[in-house]
Amino acid sequence: MNAVNRIVLIFVLMALVSGCAELDQGLSKGSDILAPRDYVTGKRELNPISEKDEVQQATQAGESILAEARQRGVAVDTDKEMLLRLQEIMNRIAKVSHRTNLPWEVHLIESPEVNAFTIGGGKIFFYRGAFGGLIDPNNDNEIAAVMAHEIGHVVARHTGKSMGQQLAAKISSKAKKSTGGDLYRASYSTLHEDEADKIGVLYMSLAGYDPTDVPGIWARANKKYGSDPKAHNYAYDHSLNEDRFVKTNTLSVFALSYYKGQGVENADYKTILDSNNLTGKKATEEGSGFAAAIKAAADTYTSHVEAKTEEHKRQGQMQQDKLNAQRLSKVTYKMQNTTTGYKGIFGNIQNLSNNVVKNATVTVLYVNQAGKVVHSEDVLIQNLSILPGQSASWSTLLKNVPGSTGIVVQTSDLTW
Repeated sequence: MNAVNRIVLIFVLMALVSGCAELDQGLSKGSDILAPRDYVTGKRELNPISEKDEVQQATQAGESILAEARQRGVAVDTDKEMLLRLQEIMNRIAKVSHRTNLPWEVHLIESPEVNAFTIGGGKIFFYRGAFGGLIDPNNDNEIAAVMAHEIGHVVARHTGKSMGQQLAAKISSKAKKSTGGDLYRASYSTLHEDEADKIGVLYMSLAGYDPTDVPGIWARANKKYGSDPKAHNYAYDHSLNEDRFVKTNTLSVFALSYYKGQGVENADYKTILDSNNLTGKKATEEGSGFAAAIKAAADTYTSHVEAKTEEHKRQGQMQQDKLNAQRLSKVTYKMQNTTTGYKGIFGNIQNLSNNVVKNATVTVLYVNQAGKVVHSEDVLIQNLSILPGQSASWSTLLKNVPGSTGIVVQTSDLTW
């Protein structure tokens, strides 16, 4: 049974236990419960959290977040002038969104973290560090960009969908549990972040905020923080700053046709929400319960495939980085006793590239008699300045690994 059929089976079972006299009616009801239609796209995707529960859980979690901050002595919502600005921007954007009836609220936490986030249910939080650390506090367009991005997450119900996608991954029997599992979750999260950017740029334009100010946020972030995919071992859950600049630059061009001027709400926003050149045309409702179940399964599986594709892309980049590191360096080593009586691995790494190597990672593979790796250890060599053709020394203790009969040493990463 393939993955789509497995997911369809869930909806069939839901229909059978729903108590409905008609299977088709049960399928329709089951699909609406397990995979409600997306407010933005009209597509269906597994989401185990009802809207009522989403709001209730977000309200409780929000109260906990604010209470915990206050317990740590962190001020909350004390800057009334900035809070009023945030509330005004939020209200204007929420008004032109697909979920105007949520209990929208925003809070300002006086903490230096460079971040803004949502927990769904209409609850949005800004850390003080986001102002200056990421966005210009004097630019309402930049504040609106971040606000609209978070509202996009809420409208698309990304919190519940993430839980549903993990279930879909298990059903498909394809998601990996090791490093690949981390990459899968990060890849899926990145897709959500990209979607929130699309939705956000649309919303801010409809609300009268200039979308052409968005790319500058990520150009500045790239200059300040960089765009190194290896910083989190490729498990980054947002598009890299450089990529985000390129993507939002394109989005802002598309969104300009919906922007009617600073502070001017687009009078046609309701029509535009259903069909536009950023989020596409909203899918129509299905004609039957069976069609709804098929669509729910197909849409859920499509999202899973997109996440797997991104995961495989990152795995390919990781492998290519390792090959480049091995090609552009030479590692030699020997084993001998340390001054404390333990056995150690002492080596040298030679720079075969034309650039100065700043950091390197050497991987020690412990292998058994058949040559199979039974354990691996990364040795990070930092703060180097290895000129082309020159070498630097490194060392690590030799581990007592059961089943190991020897070691293989290779370069797995270089940074310039």
